[in-house]
Amino acid sequence: IGKLRSIHAIVPKDWDKYAIHAIDPLLLMIPDRGNIVKNMRWAAADRVVLNVEFESGIDIQVSSMGKVDVPISFRIFGSEGCCDIVFSDTFSAFRGALQDFIYSITKKESKINSKEIIDAIHLVEMGRT
Repeated sequence: IGKLRSIHAIVPKDWDKYAIHAIDPLLLMIPDRGNIVKNMRWAAADRVVLNVEFESGIDIQVSSMGKVDVPISFRIFGSEGCCDIVFSDTFSAFRGALQDFIYSITKKESKINSKEIIDAIHLVEMGRT
């Protein structure tokens, strides 16, 4: 798809419980993003949309769809086209997250660096206010 330009993510249910499931992989897709330069939050009824632009010029949009039953999905736009990723195996993902948690407790180290964790929490909080 060429050089990454934009990623749109959709999650089911409410922002507080599900946005992180899109934000974590989004941040891993754009490691050299820089700081946030613009952001906008929109909410209506049980839905929330957060738009963010980074110093790199890449923008993301994360939407929680409330009562609309949708899979976690990503539309990734590049300079040459786009592709869709639909998350379908929730059991394996949950199992993997638990395995990473157990690893971090037993080895006293996380597989995810602290900057990624802080950035993810910051984006979740931006969607809340």
